[in-house]
Amino acid sequence: NFWQRAITGLVFVVVMLGAILWGEQSFVAMVFLINGFCLFEFFSLFRKLESKPNPILNVVLGTFFLTAMILDSGYINFILVPIFLVVIIQLFRKQVNIIESAGLLAFGLLYFVLPFSILIKSSFYIDYSPFMFVLPIVVMVWSNDTFAYVGGKLLGKHKLMPKVSPNKTVEGFVSGLLFASVASYLTYTYFPQGKGRIELALYHHLLIGVSVGTAATLGDLIQSSVKRMAGVKDSGKILPGHGGMWDRFDGLVLAIPAYAFVLWLISRVF
Repeated sequence: NFWQRAITGLVFVVVMLGAILWGEQSFVAMVFLINGFCLFEFFSLFRKLESKPNPILNVVLGTFFLTAMILDSGYINFILVPIFLVVIIQLFRKQVNIIESAGLLAFGLLYFVLPFSILIKSSFYIDYSPFMFVLPIVVMVWSNDTFAYVGGKLLGKHKLMPKVSPNKTVEGFVSGLLFASVASYLTYTYFPQGKGRIELALYHHLLIGVSVGTAATLGDLIQSSVKRMAGVKDSGKILPGHGGMWDRFDGLVLAIPAYAFVLWLISRVF
C-alpha cells in the first residue's frame, strides 16, 4: 500500500544517504551489502528456471571477487582461489549443466561486481568524496527514473518495448534523458568538488545525461526480462512495498560503468 511504500522508501533513502555521507567505511560496507543482495536475488530468479545455481555460494564468490577488484593486484591470485573451488563443487553436483552454470555465474559476477567495483574505485579516485561520483550518479539515475515515469504518464503515446516492459513509452524515455542531463549539470554546479575535478561544458552534461539515462533504462529492461522469464513481479521481498534490492538498483548497475566511461572519454577526447 501507499504508506508502506512511503515509509520503506524514506527509511531506505535515509540509510543510503547516511552510509554515503558518514564516511568511506560505511559507504564500502553498504556497496558490499547491495552487491550481495543483488547477486542473491539474481541467482534465486534463475533457480525458478531450468538453471539451478547456488545463490549463497555465488554470493560468497561475488564478495571475494569484489574484494579482489578493489584491492591491489597482489591480492588477486590469493582471493580468486574460491573460483576454482566453486568450479570443482559444480563438477560433483548432479543434474547441473556445467557450461550453462559457468556461463550464468560469469555473467552474474560481471553484471554486478564490475559496476560496484567501479563505483568504489571511482569514489576513491584521489580521496574519498561522495560528491565526485557516487551522489551525482545516484541523483541522475533517480531523475531519469522519476521523470521517465512522469513523462510517460503525461505524454506517453508510443510504447518503447511493450513485450518486455508494457508501461514504458518513448516520450517517457526522452523525458528521463532530458532530466538526467539537467541533474548532471546541477550536481556538477552545486555539489562540492574535490581534487581531480574534470571541467565540463554544457554539451558534456547532455552527453552524460543521455548515456546514463540510456544505460539505466537498459538495466531496467534487462531486469524486467529476467523477471518475466521467471514469472515474478519483484526480484525479492527485502524492501516491503518496493520488492528486492535489484528492483531498486536495476538502472544504477549499468549506469555506473556508462558514467565512468563517459567521464573518461571526456577527459581524453573532448
